[in-house]
Amino acid sequence: LRQMVFLSVHPERLDLALQSVCENLKFIDGIVVLTKPEASEAITAVAARHFPQAVILTDDAVAGAGLPADHQARNTWLRKRLYAQPAIEANFLAADEDSLALRPLDRAYYQSGAAHSGYYFQEDMATWLAGSPAPTRFDRGLRNTWRALSEAAYPTRAYASHMPQIVNKSLVNEVFDRFVTSRYAPAYDEWSLYFQLYPQHFRAKA
Repeated sequence: LRQMVFLSVHPERLDLALQSVCENLKFIDGIVVLTKPEASEAITAVAARHFPQAVILTDDAVAGAGLPADHQARNTWLRKRLYAQPAIEANFLAADEDSLALRPLDRAYYQSGAAHSGYYFQEDMATWLAGSPAPTRFDRGLRNTWRALSEAAYPTRAYASHMPQIVNKSLVNEVFDRFVTSRYAPAYDEWSLYFQLYPQHFRAKA
């Protein structure tokens, strides 16, 4: 585990995130960033300040045109296509651009031997109360994920705790190929979907 993979369109947010990585996740020595074509130049400049060998990919090159309009569905589809790219290593940390590492951590926080630690924030997605007065796109994605997992008799913990999570490239591609069959698939919470299907490989931690 030495690579971190971001989705980012705001250079200033990515800059703060990468500063925190350099300060507190010192085992990370390479990054991949997926961004929009129009933000590519600014994102490249920010990434190179912290990681000179950063790999910058764009939505159109990775996922083509016609991305889903729903934000949650778009992110799920982009991650599916991104994680299959040759630049992605066998194990990596997946993160959003506003994920900050607030204290020093070593590799063992995420990986101990062959076992990976997945960090969840709720035992059962069925108890998620959602937004008010109307559900958000995230709420709907969480509900879709709960429905798909419960129908298949899998656990339904919620792992979208807005922190980097360790991901295995082979396993995540199997999960996405099973559930995210096209850009028109339901919007899912990709972290909660990923950690449930192969429990023998993970340590679930609150």
